[in-house]
Amino acid sequence: MRKYDAVFFDLDGTLSESGEGILWCVRRTIEDLKIVVPENFRLESFIGPPLADSFYRLGLDDEKVKLGVKTYKSYYDTKGKYMNKAYDGIKELLERLREKGYKLGVATSKYELFARQIIDNIGLLQYFDFVSGATANAERQKKIDVLNYGIKNLGATPENSALIGDTKFDAEGARLCGCGFVGVLYGYGTRKEMEAEGAVNFAETAGEIEKFL
Repeated sequence: MRKYDAVFFDLDGTLSESGEGILWCVRRTIEDLKIVVPENFRLESFIGPPLADSFYRLGLDDEKVKLGVKTYKSYYDTKGKYMNKAYDGIKELLERLREKGYKLGVATSKYELFARQIIDNIGLLQYFDFVSGATANAERQKKIDVLNYGIKNLGATPENSALIGDTKFDAEGARLCGCGFVGVLYGYGTRKEMEAEGAVNFAETAGEIEKFL
């Protein structure tokens, strides 16, 4: 007997190998705005959390953060979003889950329009019943918010839903929402960080995810 009826996937680091495009846009933005990056700051930390949060962690004020987000999105819309590819085994996993009758959704802190375009570009959009992402005005951007929005629109409940993700932000969102969680170890986060947020189930590959559902 399966545990869940609805399964949500994070995008970056779970469905899509997207680090190259994200970091390219981050570096261009930093250069354009002449942002001083602390020596111990890892640009890879931009992958996962809401974009504005990452700029705030660089010590920028509100206006500089808004400009940073705008500049980044401009680069991402013209080039970054095309530097994505689906992880090995994801398409086959989604096909199997659809055949078994699961409701499938995406829950990402990425701007929703970009998310839909990326999912379409990597050939996966047809597998999903709903894509929940961040709004342009940032009213919906944290994982808990996009997850709750997705669950509502699929007519599901937290108790019969699960999130698949690769970072502590995904694990935290699932914990706060009260839904199940499967951490993938092929993405950009770490097992230790996800365990600190209560995660207990982990998949080394896309093919291993199904056994936890």
